[in-house]
Amino acid sequence: MDYTETSTHTTSTSGSSYSASAPLRNVQFDPSNAGVIEEQQQKIKHLQEQLAEFNRVRYRTLPANASGGKNVVRTSKKKILTGTDQINQQAVASYLREAIWPSNKILPTKWSKWREDRNSLCQMILRKVAIPVGVDGKSYWESMILGFTNEKFCALRANFKQELFEQFQGKFSRINICIAAYSNNQYLFALYLYVEDKEVGWNPPSDNDGRIYANFRRWTTDLQDTPPTYDQAEHFLRFLDKYVSRAVGNHYFLQWSKSNRSKTFLDKVTVSDISYTMLVYENSKEVWEEELQIRANSKSEDERKKATRKQKPKYHEGRGKRLQRFGDGWTDIGRQYYQELLGIFRNLKSSDVWKTLQDHWKMYQREHYNKSDSSKDEDLRRPEEECEQSDEEDWRITVEDEEQCDDNEVSLSDDDGEPQSKRQRISL
Repeated sequence: MDYTETSTHTTSTSGSSYSASAPLRNVQFDPSNAGVIEEQQQKIKHLQEQLAEFNRVRYRTLPANASGGKNVVRTSKKKILTGTDQINQQAVASYLREAIWPSNKILPTKWSKWREDRNSLCQMILRKVAIPVGVDGKSYWESMILGFTNEKFCALRANFKQELFEQFQGKFSRINICIAAYSNNQYLFALYLYVEDKEVGWNPPSDNDGRIYANFRRWTTDLQDTPPTYDQAEHFLRFLDKYVSRAVGNHYFLQWSKSNRSKTFLDKVTVSDISYTMLVYENSKEVWEEELQIRANSKSEDERKKATRKQKPKYHEGRGKRLQRFGDGWTDIGRQYYQELLGIFRNLKSSDVWKTLQDHWKMYQREHYNKSDSSKDEDLRRPEEECEQSDEEDWRITVEDEEQCDDNEVSLSDDDGEPQSKRQRISL
């Protein structure tokens, strides 16, 4: 007798479709064992039903703060995460970093709400995870995945700001150290150490309102008789190299370069990368300058911590403000300005000016890194903490190359598993 029944295992956002049986085909067995097989199948079905009921109760009764801020989520990891949850956490982190972050640095204000629309963030993410047996998508999103998403995006934003600050403070860092060695008052040798940033003294030019590259932005709106020269574009290219590259990430750019060897950094960078970098820089510049001045004048760490700080972020709620749950702190003016920047650089990337910049980028690489046209860009930077309002439509997410992201398996080579270097953070 042939046994041809095959196994099936389907998971949907409702969590209701699940069936399983022995994954066997054309197996010969003694008819006298039919009763034993039937008994085992009933036991399996009973265990599946018990597991489904356990999961329904478990995710319904998780602590109310299980999807809270990053500190709550991290504290809860060892207590409430199952093996499936941990795998899903890695899948969410990878998908956010590789598919969502490149084109969505600021999430819509209503992103955390559950929606059935496939273009909502919750549905995009749930298509990348395995929902536990017996649990509906809404319950799993609200009890678990929402917290993973918030934690990862907070980490992406915080680490990006820190990367920009480290680049910014480089222009203030030049330390000359001389270590001399003597023996019996006899001079033996001296060791000179020069610790300095290679871009000391360089920072993006700004107008009276603190907006950087104001003249450059007009290239997309004013009719240009001639394309910008290399000398005119070099300063902006350096900004892309030193600041915007932090939004792309060295690991992800090099990974992309392996299959795009004829392309350059300007083919990889997104309008969101450029716009968000400008927003964060203009928002934080005065705060950073004050912080660096305090550090320079403080004689001890305790004195630095107690120093009075007067400067405030330009487009962000700033230090000491309690943010709304799952909010990012950007003011309405900051969000509007970000959208304005997106429009400007979207036009730029679709114009002939961008093609000219791509040619200038090759010259920039030769002059600053001694690279030929055939060389790939390799001088980018390193990897990635807490972060509902009105406007009912402010929840949609757009993803560049979404079909490619959906069709290909998401790599789990995320930097979450790598130890973070101990870096001192400042309020931005």
